[in-house]
Amino acid sequence: QQEQEQEQEQQGSSKVTTAPLRVFDIQGDQTIDQVWEETQKVMNQFIAHDVLTANQQLLQAVVEKDVERYTSLCAPELYENDDGSSIMESYEPSSSVGCMEICNANLEFASGTKVICSYDRTLDDQDTKVRETRVWSHEGTRGWINVHFSREPQ
Repeated sequence: QQEQEQEQEQQGSSKVTTAPLRVFDIQGDQTIDQVWEETQKVMNQFIAHDVLTANQQLLQAVVEKDVERYTSLCAPELYENDDGSSIMESYEPSSSVGCMEICNANLEFASGTKVICSYDRTLDDQDTKVRETRVWSHEGTRGWINVHFSREPQ
């Protein structure tokens, strides 16, 4: 295994890890409503994982000033102002040290394709704490896209 890792490093490829496949047992001897409720809970776990991953990628793009990745995760109106300037560069505070603190994340499932993600974020100066809310929408083959963003001081 060590030889494989060294070979991957030499070839410049990165080691990819995936989450193990999980199987959920939903009892079929319940009412249709009960089965649907349990199914929805299970599906929401997968959706939550996908949305939190997309949110983390978006915040990482801000830290790294990666405009391409940022725009791939946002609706067009969230990455360009009317004057053509970048919203990411003018509105998203980046971290000069390459890290930020996120806590108290909360997900609200508006529908199977819309999720509201709110969290507390400590900005670059480490003294400014804000509550950010991002609305994510599943847009077919594009996946989860940030369609709305707001920030409130704490």
